Amino acid sequence: MELAKWLQEGVIDLSFSAKPSMKDEFDWIPVLTDELMAWLPERYGSNYGDSFPVKDLEKYPFIITQPDNDTDIDRVLHDLGIEADIHFSTKDAYATYKMVEADLGVSFNQQLIARDWTGKVTVLSFKPAQYIELGLALPSMNEASPVTKQFISYVKQSILEQGASDKNEN
Repeated sequence: MELAKWLQEGVIDLSFSAKPSMKDEFDWIPVLTDELMAWLPERYGSNYGDSFPVKDLEKYPFIITQPDNDTDIDRVLHDLGIEADIHFSTKDAYATYKMVEADLGVSFNQQLIARDWTGKVTVLSFKPAQYIELGLALPSMNEASPVTKQFISYVKQSILEQGASDKNEN
């Protein structure tokens, strides 16, 4: 919500984020799709193999990052009808991750957020898999400055090159 406010007020030219909700009127440029991953304290990890049933989020104390801010977490919980037992909330995904590591509950977030973090957290795909779309939001592509348009082209090209590089490594 804060990024949307900054875009509306002209404080920022664009934002890299999950797709804005329908109530926000921004131009949207999809860049990539990212998988949402369950974060579990290490002691639960062996119970689940390689995937975590999304409905099992209701079984454990839940730690939510930026509640009531129209985040991916808010949307997934709402869209899937998950009644999470929220015990803690944070403003920072890393704080959430560390709270999961401290065995205070479970959570989830985008794969990109925690891919380089290490700790005693089991990170699993959901069953069924859950994905979000990431991209660039801006008030108006037609009214964007030349620098903003150049940046958008750079981001798109960089993502394409990274995708090609990842495919070549496999």
